[in-house]
Amino acid sequence: MTDTSLFFNELAEMLGADGDQFVIGHPFSCEDIKTNRRQAQEQLVATALPLVNIKKGTDFKSDGLASICWTAQCNGREVQCVSALDTTSSVPRFSLFFRPFSVANKWREMVKSRYQSTVLNELSWELPVGTDTALYGIDSGTPLDSAFPFNINPAVVFESPVLTKPVSGISKVDEVVKHAAAVYGQRHYGPHVISPPNLLSFWEVSVSGVKIEVANMLTMNDNREVVHMRMCMRPWPAVRLFHDRIQHISEKLTDNSFLEFT
Repeated sequence: MTDTSLFFNELAEMLGADGDQFVIGHPFSCEDIKTNRRQAQEQLVATALPLVNIKKGTDFKSDGLASICWTAQCNGREVQCVSALDTTSSVPRFSLFFRPFSVANKWREMVKSRYQSTVLNELSWELPVGTDTALYGIDSGTPLDSAFPFNINPAVVFESPVLTKPVSGISKVDEVVKHAAAVYGQRHYGPHVISPPNLLSFWEVSVSGVKIEVANMLTMNDNREVVHMRMCMRPWPAVRLFHDRIQHISEKLTDNSFLEFT
């Protein structure tokens, strides 16, 4: 039976999180939601309603942290997600990450139109007032560095949070990641969990001072080289700004034919 709470219930059971208070890092809200178990379940069930064919993929577990990667169909297109529960703080925090942005955008529209004023009335659907949303280019003097903290296989495949099609080959992947890094700046690494041959890494970046949380699943070969990366992000308002700035930059690249945003 599909977990209609987007795996909140299953993760809570995996970690023995039997308390009543939770923090929800909702995929579409810049602000966390502090709530009780029943309300969290209602909010996540409402969020899941536009999705069909929800399929569980790889799961991960360590002390105080569990995650499930999953896919679903939204309006005839696939969305790929990571649900994570962290019980290392006094109040457990559930977070939900997504890719690609174009499909999540439609998903958000469908959820917002139905539930903005009811069970999801606590969500902050937009960027904080006053956020700089200008579309900047990259200064010619800015050093571009993908800063991979691991070895990459030459045939690596990258599923970006803002591109709809995978990017293949180390040169193209490096091109995409180093321009993305120029937009979001320094990575602040958090915990990771392992389910061989996969590693799920959590980290944070920001755009215009607004935090973006990242769940990056890496698949390794026997030589401990990354052969596949699937990167999901949250929350939607900040990811939208990141998406728009990357798209703006890409228009000025010599070769952008392999990039698809819609």
